Amino acid sequence: DIAVILSTTGSTGNPKSIPLTHWQVIRSGKLITETYQWKKTDRYFGLGGLETMSGLRHATVAVAEVGAACVPCEQGKAIHQYLLDIKNEGVTILTANPLFYKQLLFAAKSAADHSLPPVRLALCTGNVLPAALRKEWKERIGTTLYNYYGLTETSGICIAEVPGEEVFDEKSIGRPIGCLIK
Repeated sequence: DIAVILSTTGSTGNPKSIPLTHWQVIRSGKLITETYQWKKTDRYFGLGGLETMSGLRHATVAVAEVGAACVPCEQGKAIHQYLLDIKNEGVTILTANPLFYKQLLFAAKSAADHSLPPVRLALCTGNVLPAALRKEWKERIGTTLYNYYGLTETSGICIAEVPGEEVFDEKSIGRPIGCLIK
């Protein structure tokens, strides 16, 4: 049965509605938690709203799948406030686009203590992930910034950079994850 209908403009820019079944949404949640080893002790914070595949999957199915917590994200805050929220809430998993990560690093530089939160897993989606941003994240946080991609039509994650396979190519966003690539 249909669980949700998400709207997307996808790669064409033409709006369309995508019906997803319960099985597709649950399978997608399992793919993200298994690919990135989410844990019961994790605290997830993401900017994607529930109207997006990543936002819906991560904040609901993925956290429920492993028994983790979801830290609600209020839209429209200043980057410095997001930095404080991430620190104060003990966020361990962060999902955002490259611009947010760049702004977060900048906000930390200008913060009184210059520190960043101890995020153990940083996932990037939605745009090209520059090598310089990935490098700065690794140097400042000590963890890898992983890129992944998925189409709403395929119920989300379908290509990803995987932990343990840290051979990054700026022209690639990873390898197939639980999908068929033609």
